[in-house]
Amino acid sequence: WEIFLSIVERTAASVIHVATRGLLYIFYINFNLFAITIALMTFVLADGIVGYQLIFTEKIAEFKILIRFYAFIILLALFDLLIFLWLW
Repeated sequence: WEIFLSIVERTAASVIHVATRGLLYIFYINFNLFAITIALMTFVLADGIVGYQLIFTEKIAEFKILIRFYAFIILLALFDLLIFLWLW
């Protein structure tokens, strides 16, 4: 399970990175405030809130919470990718 989950997490993180950088590009080219808002919300959610939970709580070690964490990251990646493709 550990190898599979790490591959899923790295893939979702890569999609988030590409999609948010694409949203930043759309902001710079078209001055689209919606694009920058989505990108910033993603950074706050993925790095801020989830990162805080990983650093300051021990609950992430529980399998049920770990699965919810990965589901959240995957949904966030898909949401960002769809918004990027829609605005492109």
